Amino acid sequence: MSHGQNRRQRKAPRSGPLATLAKSIGGMDPPEYDATIGFTKRIRFSVGSANANESVFTQAQLMDLFAMATSATAAYRLASNVRIRKVELWTTPVTATAGQQGRANAVVEFPSDGDFGSKRTRFSDVSISPARPAHVRAHPPPNSLAAQWMGDGSSANILVISCPRESVVELTLDMVLRNGESPTAVSSTVAASVIGTVGIVTLTAAAGTAAQLQALDYQIIA
Repeated sequence: MSHGQNRRQRKAPRSGPLATLAKSIGGMDPPEYDATIGFTKRIRFSVGSANANESVFTQAQLMDLFAMATSATAAYRLASNVRIRKVELWTTPVTATAGQQGRANAVVEFPSDGDFGSKRTRFSDVSISPARPAHVRAHPPPNSLAAQWMGDGSSANILVISCPRESVVELTLDMVLRNGESPTAVSSTVAASVIGTVGIVTLTAAAGTAAQLQALDYQIIA
C-alpha cells in the first residue's frame, strides 16, 4: 500500500458513527466568541455660526462625542475607545459680493505627532459656484495617530478643519462601548441637558477659530 493511500485512510471519516461521535465531542463546550460591543457609525454635522479656520479638534473631544447626560450640566462617555475611519466635508460659497465671484475652501488635516509615524497630511478642495460644492474625502494614513484607537487618556490634536459656516462635515468612526470600565465624565462643556438623554455632544474647536460641530439628525447634548 502506498504512502498516499495510508495518509488517505488516516483522515477522519466524514460520515457514519465515528463522524457523529467526533462532532458531538467537538460541540460539547461553548466556542469562544468576541464579547466586544463595537460598531461603525457615520455622524453628520453642520458647522455653526462661525467659520472654521484651522479649527482644531482633539482626541478627548472625539471620545466625548457619544454620551449620556447625568444632570443638566454633566454627561458621561459611552465609548471606551474610538477610531477615525473617514472624514468628509462639503461646502459652497456663502454669498458672492457685487462684481466678485464667491469662493469657498474646504480643508481637512490630520496633524503630525512628533512621536508617531506619520507626517502632517492635508486634503483640500475649492468651490467657486454654489452649483458645484467643494468636497473633501479624507482617510487618515494607516501609520498616523489619527488612524489609531484612542481611549480615556488620549488628548492629542487629531483633526483640523477649515470651511465656511453652515458647511457639512461627516465623521465615520469605529466605536467600542464601555463594558465594565470606570465611568468617565466628558471633558467638553455641557449645559441645559436632560438627565438620561443619550446623544451627540456639540464639539467646539480647542484651538484656531472656535467653530462648532453640531450633529444633524441626532439628539444633541449641548
